[in-house]
Amino acid sequence: MKVLYIANGYPDYLCDLVMHGLYNLLGDDLTHSCDYYLMYKDKVTKETLKNIYGRGFTVWGNLPKYLNDNSDLEKKIINKYFDYIIYGSIHRCQDYLNLVKEHYSKKNICFLDGEDFIDIWSGYNNDYLYFKRELTFYSKNILPISFSIPIEKIVKNKENIKKIKKLADLIPGSPLNRNYIYENEEDYYRGYREAYFGMTFKKAGWDCMRHYEILANYCLPYFPDLNDCPKYTMVNFPKEDVLKAKDLYESSIFDLDNYYEILEKVFEYTKQKLVTTECAKYVLSNLIGINK
Repeated sequence: MKVLYIANGYPDYLCDLVMHGLYNLLGDDLTHSCDYYLMYKDKVTKETLKNIYGRGFTVWGNLPKYLNDNSDLEKKIINKYFDYIIYGSIHRCQDYLNLVKEHYSKKNICFLDGEDFIDIWSGYNNDYLYFKRELTFYSKNILPISFSIPIEKIVKNKENIKKIKKLADLIPGSPLNRNYIYENEEDYYRGYREAYFGMTFKKAGWDCMRHYEILANYCLPYFPDLNDCPKYTMVNFPKEDVLKAKDLYESSIFDLDNYYEILEKVFEYTKQKLVTTECAKYVLSNLIGINK
């Protein structure tokens, strides 16, 4: 199965996380339309990563080997070289769209929308499969999608982790944390590993990379406003268990056994369900499914 992933290569969490998952699933059967140098260890520098959103932590510079051949894309589209075409960030990149629509069935094209706002792309009609991150309603062809995390970022030796504080130092939105307080990814992750809870909440959108970074580092999110999250947003997030963690954090008695029972459950869930390959499988399975 050959897939063309159309994106502009600028940092975009949902777009880049799905691309990471597709790369690990498809290998050189994945073609991306741009160079996507931010994603590859041998293409991006530490200095470049330091200057992008989130200091380049977690998402970028992880892929081991550049496999992409995006030469003669227009010719390949016309000749239907690809089985499926995925737009990784439809609000931000519509490259080749008229050509793609001319030569491909609507059932072989899908759009991803990872924006913080709830509006659907103005050029969309209901004939195409559309994945929306901040989704607030049900629709047959508009499906929910959420962030995920590269499996290589999930802590490997949780048995060696020592918890030394109730809440991680990083408090999003705090006047003390207006600037990045960590210079490197390892220190950032350690801040969550050494804490029982990591503070997180809705900012521009409900879904946030920080939720997954907390979980991946064997820490429970303290998510005080999670009850207000719309039903169709973050549908794969373990909301019920994270709400239990909220109650535990706010309780006057800290039940350590209960804490680790919840933590073990959501940590295993994170490894099984919240990794980028699972998110990419979800996109592909829905795309393939409408063609059966």
